[in-house]
Parts: sequence; C-alpha cells; structure tokens
Amino acid sequence: MIGTANWRGFKVYDLLASLGIDEKAATVKYICADGYYTYNTIEELQSAGVLGALFMNDEPIPPLFSFPLRIIFPGYYGVRNPGWIVEMEVLETGPEDFWIQSGWRTDSSMTIDSQIFFPVNYSTFSLGDSIKVGGAAFGSRRISSVELTTDNGKSWIPVTISQSMDQDYVWIFWEAYIKPQYAGIFTIQSRAIDIDGNIQPESDNVYLDGTNSWPEVEISVL
Repeated sequence: MIGTANWRGFKVYDLLASLGIDEKAATVKYICADGYYTYNTIEELQSAGVLGALFMNDEPIPPLFSFPLRIIFPGYYGVRNPGWIVEMEVLETGPEDFWIQSGWRTDSSMTIDSQIFFPVNYSTFSLGDSIKVGGAAFGSRRISSVELTTDNGKSWIPVTISQSMDQDYVWIFWEAYIKPQYAGIFTIQSRAIDIDGNIQPESDNVYLDGTNSWPEVEISVL
C-alpha cells in the first residue's frame, strides 16, 4: 500500500525470470506514453519487490492514474514510480533515466520528512489564542513521533498523531496546539523521527536529490 491506494499486479523480477533473464542484464528501462523514461536495476527488482501495478483499489487502473501499467518502487520518489508505461526494455547497460543529463539524482531513496499544513505562513493571532498546528510526516520507515519548536530547536513540543498506519512508506498526519506567552513573531518548525531513531535534519542543502530540511511557518502574535 502506498498513500491511500491498494495496488495489485505482478512482481517485475518474477515476470522477467519467467521469461528468462540473460546473465548480462543490468537494468530494466520503462518507457512511458509521454516519452518519459526511467529504470530499475536487476538488483533493485530482486531486493525491493518492485511491483508492476495493473489494478488500483481492486479495479483496473483508470487512465487518470496511469493505465495500462504503473511501477511501484517502495521508498522512492515519484520519478522512480512511472505510470502510463507502454514499453519495457531489458538492457546490459544503464541506468537510463530522463533526469540524469540535468544533474538531478533519482537513485536516492525517500528520506524522513515532515510538512506543516496549517496555520498558513504569516497568519496573525492574538495573545492568549490557542493555535492549532497540523501537518504530515513521511519516512522510508514508519514515523514514530513528530515534534514542534518555536525557538529554533532549543525546546521541543510533542504532537498528537491523528492518523497513521502500521506500515512503512505511508504518510502520517499530526496536530498540536501552542499558546505563545508573549507577543511577537514566531517561527514554527517541525521534525519527524522514525522507528529506528532517525531524525529529520535541520538543514539539507543538497537539492539535486530532494531536500528534507525542517519546514517552517512564520506567525505574528499581537
């Protein structure tokens, strides 16, 4: 399961094995209807259980969601989960990926991350207000907790996880209430922690494989 959809289909490696994989095979290239293309290595297919999805929520995948075939590569960004696939090629070389020439890295798995959905940036509140803060968090492993800070990490406020699933690769939703004790401008930041103890970093300045720095929202309390 990824997100709110149940995907069913075939394991890509099992399909290739049934057809016979040449010992020189290195990668499988997926070509999409719009010309986009990406890949999996044979090792990834073996170790990650990459799924060729034909059904979404027990129905054939509708055109809007990638008919006739979508690849589900658990723990990787959408660029490695292509849809509308019309052709697959087994190559002795590789990888062949649409984004390689641009410098973007697609070989990095998803990292632990959180987002703040509300309040919106630059919202204004009155002193004494109880301010509801909410968002989501994700990790290749399950998220165990999320924390907020309004003092740049000097102290942390635990949140309540309002919606979650006991599975990896699934977003969880969280919320908390804060009540500033004085007027001023506050920056709310969040960080997520997974079941292995990995903590979302304060700063991630390597942008070519995605960034997961603490998100922030600025509010004013009058």
